[in-house]
Amino acid sequence: MYYEADKVQALQYQKLVTMCFEKYINSSHYWKSNWRDLELEEFLKEERHNERMNQKMVEVVQRAKWKLGMGQYDTDQTPIEKEEIKIPRWSKSLVGIKKYREWWITKGRFERKEKLAQREEERKRKLRERRYNKKG
Repeated sequence: MYYEADKVQALQYQKLVTMCFEKYINSSHYWKSNWRDLELEEFLKEERHNERMNQKMVEVVQRAKWKLGMGQYDTDQTPIEKEEIKIPRWSKSLVGIKKYREWWITKGRFERKEKLAQREEERKRKLRERRYNKKG
């Protein structure tokens, strides 16, 4: 029931209520809604985006390992000495990547300590040899 002056607005309201009732909008039957297809498309877009981001993170971790000298070489390629003596460091730019953080906690920091110790031993050995050669 409505006044004649409010006819246009009242009809618009009735159409809206009818449509909401038919399509289960704002009701307890939300998951049965016919409008769910649009939400499914948006969900799939977000899912594809997340997959692309995960793939990028894996690539970044691989690139970081290669830069730190932790990558694997082909069987016919001999390791480059300059690449072999690189010491891994904690990279602030890669902090948010879970795989990189796990790698650093489980392997990276121990490899760094080991390489630093080897470098120090090599330095001490060379110093001893120089002193010995000067005396003799």
